[in-house]
Amino acid sequence: MDAWAARQQLRSQSTQVSLFVSVAGIGSATQDGEADHVRIEGTLAIMNGGPLPIEVTNVSDDATVVLHTSHRIAAEATTWFPAQVTIPCMDTAAPASMMVALSVLTADHHHRATKVQLQLAGTLWHDVIARGCRRSRE
Repeated sequence: MDAWAARQQLRSQSTQVSLFVSVAGIGSATQDGEADHVRIEGTLAIMNGGPLPIEVTNVSDDATVVLHTSHRIAAEATTWFPAQVTIPCMDTAAPASMMVALSVLTADHHHRATKVQLQLAGTLWHDVIARGCRRSRE
């Protein structure tokens, strides 16, 4: 690969965002009376599947997920984020998944917004959400 092609490849890689988000732990859960949502204080694991380090700085105008810290994540590495997540109830059932909008600082020093699917079904959170959603309908 010549020098020009190497610079082009690095430039292309510096803009890439490839994130995976999963439930990593639960601290507490609340359901406010007649409210149609459950709020969880817990931990999200965010994996950087891209070729270069990125920094997850916040959520993008999304009040359903609030990260309490920002972290740099090396390529192909995972970092745990304390978070507050508000999950809307769907009828009397807990949702199987939800979209999470994140703001990421890429290697080219630009903030980029990305959305990733957070799987809830089969996680530590799902039973807690289901119980809270059932209570809101009773």
